[in-house]
Amino acid sequence: MVRLVGFSLLVSAVALLGDERDVRYFRTEIAFLSGVEVSLKDLRFRSYIEAMYDSSGRIIRKGFFTRLNRLERFETFTYDNFTGDLALKSLYSPDSTLRGFTEFGGGEEV
Repeated sequence: MVRLVGFSLLVSAVALLGDERDVRYFRTEIAFLSGVEVSLKDLRFRSYIEAMYDSSGRIIRKGFFTRLNRLERFETFTYDNFTGDLALKSLYSPDSTLRGFTEFGGGEEV
Protein backbone atom coordinates (compact mmCIF):
# COMPACT_ATOMS: atom_id res chain seq x y z
CA MET A 1 0.00 0.00 0.00
CA VAL A 2 2.85 2.37 0.86
CA ARG A 3 4.43 1.63 -2.53
CA LEU A 4 1.20 2.48 -4.32
CA VAL A 5 0.91 5.83 -2.52
CA GLY A 6 4.57 6.64 -3.25
CA PHE A 7 4.17 5.69 -6.88
CA SER A 8 1.03 7.78 -7.31
CA LEU A 9 2.77 10.78 -5.69
CA LEU A 10 5.71 10.37 -8.04
CA VAL A 11 3.45 10.18 -11.10
CA SER A 12 1.52 13.26 -9.96
CA ALA A 13 4.70 15.26 -9.37
CA VAL A 14 6.10 14.35 -12.79
CA ALA A 15 2.82 15.27 -14.44
CA LEU A 16 2.66 18.65 -12.71
CA LEU A 17 6.32 19.62 -13.04
CA GLY A 18 7.14 18.06 -16.40
CA ASP A 19 7.09 19.99 -19.63
CA GLU A 20 4.30 19.43 -22.07
CA ARG A 21 5.95 17.50 -24.89
CA ASP A 22 4.90 17.19 -28.47
CA VAL A 23 6.18 14.21 -30.47
CA ARG A 24 6.28 14.29 -34.26
CA TYR A 25 7.46 11.67 -36.75
CA PHE A 26 9.34 12.17 -40.01
CA ARG A 27 10.44 9.75 -42.70
CA THR A 28 13.86 11.32 -43.49
CA GLU A 29 16.12 14.20 -42.48
CA ILE A 30 14.94 16.15 -45.53
CA ALA A 31 11.31 15.65 -44.44
CA PHE A 32 12.27 16.82 -40.94
CA LEU A 33 13.91 19.99 -42.27
CA SER A 34 10.91 20.59 -44.56
CA GLY A 35 8.38 19.94 -41.80
CA VAL A 36 6.67 17.07 -43.66
CA GLU A 37 5.29 14.90 -40.87
CA VAL A 38 4.11 11.30 -41.01
CA SER A 39 1.48 9.79 -38.71
CA LEU A 40 2.43 7.12 -36.21
CA LYS A 41 0.42 4.46 -38.04
CA ASP A 42 2.19 5.20 -41.35
CA LEU A 43 5.67 4.34 -40.03
CA ARG A 44 5.36 0.63 -40.91
CA PHE A 45 8.68 -1.16 -41.36
CA ARG A 46 10.66 1.84 -42.57
CA SER A 47 13.30 3.92 -40.85
CA TYR A 48 12.05 7.15 -39.31
CA ILE A 49 12.90 10.11 -37.10
CA GLU A 50 11.07 10.81 -33.83
CA ALA A 51 11.30 14.46 -32.77
CA MET A 52 10.27 15.70 -29.31
CA TYR A 53 9.41 19.36 -28.80
CA ASP A 54 8.94 21.32 -25.57
CA SER A 55 5.96 23.54 -24.78
CA SER A 56 7.69 26.47 -26.53
CA GLY A 57 7.91 24.53 -29.79
CA ARG A 58 11.67 24.03 -29.61
CA ILE A 59 13.12 20.65 -30.47
CA ILE A 60 14.68 18.95 -27.43
CA ARG A 61 15.39 15.42 -28.70
CA LYS A 62 15.62 13.77 -32.10
CA GLY A 63 15.84 9.97 -32.33
CA PHE A 64 16.79 8.03 -35.45
CA PHE A 65 15.13 4.60 -35.65
CA THR A 66 15.72 1.67 -38.01
CA ARG A 67 12.94 -0.05 -39.88
CA LEU A 68 12.70 -2.59 -37.05
CA ASN A 69 12.00 0.18 -34.48
CA ARG A 70 15.50 -0.01 -33.02
CA LEU A 71 17.14 3.20 -31.90
CA GLU A 72 20.17 3.88 -34.09
CA ARG A 73 21.30 7.17 -32.49
CA PHE A 74 19.78 10.26 -30.94
CA GLU A 75 20.51 13.95 -30.56
CA THR A 76 19.64 16.25 -27.67
CA PHE A 77 19.31 20.01 -27.86
CA THR A 78 20.00 22.41 -24.99
CA TYR A 79 19.00 26.07 -25.03
CA ASP A 80 20.44 29.14 -23.31
CA ASN A 81 18.31 30.15 -20.31
CA PHE A 82 18.57 33.87 -20.96
CA THR A 83 18.29 34.22 -24.73
CA GLY A 84 16.47 31.00 -25.60
CA ASP A 85 18.95 30.36 -28.42
CA LEU A 86 20.36 26.93 -29.15
CA ALA A 87 23.46 26.46 -26.98
CA LEU A 88 24.42 22.79 -27.35
CA LYS A 89 23.61 19.90 -29.67
CA SER A 90 24.82 16.47 -28.48
CA LEU A 91 24.94 13.21 -30.45
CA TYR A 92 24.58 9.90 -28.58
CA SER A 93 24.76 6.23 -29.50
CA PRO A 94 21.82 3.95 -28.57
CA ASP A 95 23.44 3.08 -25.23
CA SER A 96 23.61 6.81 -24.31
CA THR A 97 27.35 7.13 -24.96
CA LEU A 98 28.26 10.65 -26.07
CA ARG A 99 29.64 10.50 -29.63
CA GLY A 100 30.04 14.21 -30.24
CA PHE A 101 28.68 17.66 -29.55
CA THR A 102 28.46 21.11 -31.07
CA GLU A 103 28.39 24.29 -29.00
CA PHE A 104 26.65 27.34 -30.42
CA GLY A 105 26.93 31.01 -29.54
CA GLY A 106 29.65 33.50 -28.92
CA GLY A 107 32.32 33.56 -26.30
CA GLU A 108 32.42 35.70 -23.20
CA GLU A 109 30.78 39.09 -23.29
CA VAL A 110 32.47 42.14 -21.84
